Amino acid sequence: MNQLAANLTTQVRAIAEVATAVTKGDLTRSIQVDARGEVAALKDNINKMIANLRETTQKNTEQDWLKTNLAKFTGMLQGQARSDGGVPADHVGAHAAGLGAPRRVLHGGGPGQRTGLESDRRATPSRSASTSRSASTSERA
Repeated sequence: MNQLAANLTTQVRAIAEVATAVTKGDLTRSIQVDARGEVAALKDNINKMIANLRETTQKNTEQDWLKTNLAKFTGMLQGQARSDGGVPADHVGAHAAGLGAPRRVLHGGGPGQRTGLESDRRATPSRSASTSRSASTSERA
């Protein structure tokens, strides 16, 4: 019975040691202990959780790098980069605001339906002037 208790204590200590390292940000660790039953399931789940955290952290780091450098590159292309390689904050905000701007989607309608282009053309002054001229010409005839 003492061997069983000692074995369980060793397993729990190994799990606790790795869990403590992970709480301090060390995602390189994993639980390496022989276990069976519920303790084995606990070990496997914690190891999988650590792997998922490591993957998510890596993706977030890559996205942060991309966002930061996208702002820098945009500023460089627009000739607004500072000497330290950064971009003035007001330019980054203005650019970012434009990224989410709504865009008008034009598509053809079915028979008898107007497309976005037709409704725009109808509203232009030059189009309505030519329409009124042809109406007055037909009245004279």
